[in-house]
Amino acid sequence: MSRDPNAAFRARLNALALDTLICTLVFAPIGAIVVAILRVDGVPRSTFVGIVPSIVGSAIGQVLLASYCFAFEATRGRTPGKRRYHLRVSGAIGLPLTARQALIRNALRPIDALPGFYAFGLVSVLSTGRARRQRIGDIAAGTIVVLDDGDRLHTPGWLLPGLTFFAVVGSAALLVGATVPSPPAPTFRPPRPPVASSRGGPPRLGAWVAIEGPAAQYQGGVSGVRPPDAGRNWTVARQCDPAHRCRFTLTQHLTNGQSRTAPLVPTTQDWSATFPRLSAPCGNRDRTIVHGPLNSYWALWFTDHGQTANAREQISMPTPACGYVADDIQWRASHLILANP
Repeated sequence: MSRDPNAAFRARLNALALDTLICTLVFAPIGAIVVAILRVDGVPRSTFVGIVPSIVGSAIGQVLLASYCFAFEATRGRTPGKRRYHLRVSGAIGLPLTARQALIRNALRPIDALPGFYAFGLVSVLSTGRARRQRIGDIAAGTIVVLDDGDRLHTPGWLLPGLTFFAVVGSAALLVGATVPSPPAPTFRPPRPPVASSRGGPPRLGAWVAIEGPAAQYQGGVSGVRPPDAGRNWTVARQCDPAHRCRFTLTQHLTNGQSRTAPLVPTTQDWSATFPRLSAPCGNRDRTIVHGPLNSYWALWFTDHGQTANAREQISMPTPACGYVADDIQWRASHLILANP
């Protein structure tokens, strides 16, 4: 057989692609069964798989591929992919491959694949030189991959350095992407109402009540659902710390006797308040009342020296049991009691 491992590199790529395809087809039913189990109602999904599905899937794939390659190499000296491209694994000094060597070289196959795109393995193949072309598993096992006599699939000189560069750069990009925190979810900003071109204000302190509306336009989900805050009675207050830094707060008084408070924050065009989530009923299922998280966001424009307010409210209840409910509510409110600042 040929003793030029460098000439075997291109054939090794072809064999790896074919073996990966065969392995995928053989183990695909197992993956389908796992996915089906995870989708059954009442069975909790794996939190780990939910957080890093690509990492878990890649690790499982590498373990399955290593097991597949070991089974063939330990018994026949080569996988179906290596047989198709006239490759054989042997000892570094030309001795036949042993089961122990096959176990070591394939047990380290997942290490060669790290951190992505077979970066470690390609760097090792490049650095071991033309006479060996060993990945980490080959170095540990004392093996090389060679072509059968009379078969020399041409390997361009740029192929190995080019693939190694791509793998290293791609792996670095993956690592950087994994360490950069995800941006926060965008905050809903309802369209500006035509009644005001600026935020106005500041608002008067004290009690407020809706005097017009609310008028709701349902955008989907379960029609007719009303949150427990249909009265829209609320109080504006001002809180200051010892350094005389003050802020406004808005406390909404709910019809069930409870209340909730959110900072009333000025922006360039409005005053906004994002309330903490509430648990509210959204429907019935099997004669049981279903509750879901109620998200509420207010945008306010104050006029008449802060004594009246035009409001636009966005409510959403992303509850699968009830469907996605979203209300876009517009109303007008008036200040009732003036509190001392």
